[in-house]
Amino acid sequence: MSCKCGRAGCAGNCAGNASKSSKPTKPFKRVKDRRGSPIRGLWKRGNRYYGRIVIKEPDKPGVDRRVGLDAGTVSEAKAELERLRSNPSTGKKRARKEIKQVPRYSDYWKRYITAVRPLKRPNTIKSEIILLRRWESTLGQVQLSDISRAMIMQFRSTRVAAGWSGRTANLSVTVLNNLLNHAKDCGLIDELPTTGLKPVRWKPRKRRYFSHEEIERICEAAPGSSANGKILADYIRLMAYCGSRKRETLRVKWSDVDWSMGQLMIGADGLAKNHEFRVVDFNPALERHLRTMSGMRGESAYLFSAPGKHDQDVPVRCLKESLDRARNAAGIPDFTFRDCRNHFISQGVMGGIDLLYDIEQIINPSRLTKALDQFG
Repeated sequence: MSCKCGRAGCAGNCAGNASKSSKPTKPFKRVKDRRGSPIRGLWKRGNRYYGRIVIKEPDKPGVDRRVGLDAGTVSEAKAELERLRSNPSTGKKRARKEIKQVPRYSDYWKRYITAVRPLKRPNTIKSEIILLRRWESTLGQVQLSDISRAMIMQFRSTRVAAGWSGRTANLSVTVLNNLLNHAKDCGLIDELPTTGLKPVRWKPRKRRYFSHEEIERICEAAPGSSANGKILADYIRLMAYCGSRKRETLRVKWSDVDWSMGQLMIGADGLAKNHEFRVVDFNPALERHLRTMSGMRGESAYLFSAPGKHDQDVPVRCLKESLDRARNAAGIPDFTFRDCRNHFISQGVMGGIDLLYDIEQIINPSRLTKALDQFG
């Protein structure tokens, strides 16, 4: 087999054939020294110098690649070629750029989501998509190998100045780091620009405590403010009485209520935070509320079933709009679903529970039940 390089016995996979498919308008020519002898690994096309380097991947044979050199003279070209050969990671990065193996960010983040979708929970994927789209304004047309720490820090600073909390800014970097780690695992990049990057310092916004009376005002205003008002009132009371989170509460089933043991299981479906379920003992208000709801339950397996879904049994998806109307009607516009959980924990602390005690792991919280007796 003949090859452009002219070497006897060449198998045809050297730099002379590296660009055969690209059909260049000008041929590559060997660069020669003052004596007229070809300089090994150095080529020229038009006014640009090219160097031949060998790219080695784990468990794969080396492949010759020809990469462009930022040089104007033969001596400069030789010096840069030696630098690339002495630093394999830099040479590999340059070679990937030359043959356009490294995708742009705008193309790759969608491939990343497709790859990890089966491995992560739907809500996690949804959050990552939202944040990865935000990065497009800064990194959209940038190749993954060209993403720098300066770009990341600039994006983060700009977003914080525009109103992002430090937590959201740090989370956006974490999601980008996930994507870059995936690209590294796929062999597209060798280094992570996020390595060693310190997170933004921030202080969480102090939430005010909502009393039992204020929460009841919202629950009483809910039925008359929206079609899902009754469901909203039951939903808010349950979270305030057991400390569950908003999404996991919507997924609670009647089979998670153990009447004989006097306990409610949260996260039995395995989708709760940290993928762990927990059990909360009944306090007087929680038991009374569950029995009231049980007396009016229908055929649904869920405590909060979606109305009008006759063909399938699914829980309510979202009650945010109903909450907006109820809290405005009650004159408490700053109340959120998260405040139900804070109220539950605050009641326990005020009743003598140690603030550092891990309330997520309480199985038989007799002290907490006693502290929450005021709900009765």
